[in-house]
Amino acid sequence: MLTEFRLGASSAADVAAHLRNCDATFVPALSARVDLDEYAAKLTARALCFETWDGVLLVGLVAVYATPGVEQAFVSNVSVLPDARGQRIAQTLMREAIDHVRGIGARRLKLEVGASNLAAVGLYTKLGFRADDEPGPEATMTTLTLGL
Repeated sequence: MLTEFRLGASSAADVAAHLRNCDATFVPALSARVDLDEYAAKLTARALCFETWDGVLLVGLVAVYATPGVEQAFVSNVSVLPDARGQRIAQTLMREAIDHVRGIGARRLKLEVGASNLAAVGLYTKLGFRADDEPGPEATMTTLTLGL
């Protein structure tokens, strides 16, 4: 698979199609928690979207809410198409997001992860995220403290 990194190139329709293709990989399914079209529109309008593309196909997406000068940024979405898993796409996109957030002066990057999503928990731990509290039965809020 030939992939290309882009920042904020996706449309709401691109993101919605990507989220539909990744829906079953979320724990629980993303569509059980949000309207995918509305969520995609919100992400493309308000978040920084770090993207991996294969031609016209959005393969990987990390969406971050962050503005220059904020103390804390928040990762709202991390998703990779099922057929593209195992290629370190999420890790690469997360590292791009971390570098960007650090560059705009944020001191912390937070995200929520499903306690049973062991692959995601492993990735975030590898990147330096630490649980804020004891893991809950459903999800855990985690924080990466950014050195400036």
